[in-house]
Amino acid sequence: MKAQKVFKRLVIALISLVLFITGFEILLRVSGKEPWSPVSHIDSPKAFQVDPMIGWKNKPGTYFFPKFTPDTIRATMNINNEGFRSTSPRPVKDAKTVVIAGGSYIMAWSVSDDQTFAWKIGERFEDLRVINMGSAGYSTYQSLLSIKDYLSSHEQKPDLVIYGFDYFQIERNVAVPTFANGLARFNREQRLGLPYCRLSSEPGRDLEYFHPEIYPDWPLKKYLALVNEAEFLYVRIKHKESYSQQHTVTELLLKEMAALCESNNVDLLIVTMIIPDQFGLKYLHFMENQKIDCISCSIDYFKTGNFVPGDLHPNEKVHDHWAECIGNAIEERLYQKSTKEKS
Repeated sequence: MKAQKVFKRLVIALISLVLFITGFEILLRVSGKEPWSPVSHIDSPKAFQVDPMIGWKNKPGTYFFPKFTPDTIRATMNINNEGFRSTSPRPVKDAKTVVIAGGSYIMAWSVSDDQTFAWKIGERFEDLRVINMGSAGYSTYQSLLSIKDYLSSHEQKPDLVIYGFDYFQIERNVAVPTFANGLARFNREQRLGLPYCRLSSEPGRDLEYFHPEIYPDWPLKKYLALVNEAEFLYVRIKHKESYSQQHTVTELLLKEMAALCESNNVDLLIVTMIIPDQFGLKYLHFMENQKIDCISCSIDYFKTGNFVPGDLHPNEKVHDHWAECIGNAIEERLYQKSTKEKS
């Protein structure tokens, strides 16, 4: 009898659990919540490889972007053996060197090599070697790590390091849950980890650094909105401090980047690329107060419609603007400066 009662209670509990889950699932679906699903950019280049420190790096090879409209040519992207995007049809020897770091705007996602601002700058200055280290999805912290890696692995230091700063990198620095979720959805076949920072609670330390963290992969989330939402809630609770700390963390990372370049006797220029005016001015004032060389080349390309159809990254017209703006800064810092020194 006892065994029958226990069995009966288990059955009732199981049925109650199923009804509870079913009810919650129906409520979530009605409210617009769905199970986890990847972003269906099937033809997007798989141009990344896992890196234990930076999270990911560009994978050498030739890649083709989707052709979104019939009257366009498929954009081509070439990544050399060091993981840098091609910036010239020919090698440049015995030249000045500029290293550029940043996210997808620097990497120039969705446009061909010769349409990128880095390539155009190389055409403007024939004796300038342009190293494009940008990688899609990078944060300020990842850009800092890539600059550190370059300076430690290359005996010949660059004449100038340029960091392309955009608004989206701010939230990546602290692993904001929405970006971490998007990273997992865009890279469904290759689980990439995101390194991030937090304000340190230890005396004498500004930041605490975390190795690349991979977004969770709970069972059944592809089938149940309830599991998908529970997983996302877990991530939000774990990273609850990310939103409040993102701007302070970013400012400290910009200071650290400047200190790194100064310790290596390398000039640094920070360029704002895409950033709303209210935040752009805030960061420009911060860098000016910290005596960090900076300029604004920011442009709202959504207003003018200068983006790649079906992708929303900037098109060649935007890269023309950046090539002129950043090129003028390079001329002032490397060419006019050297002329003045000689005179």
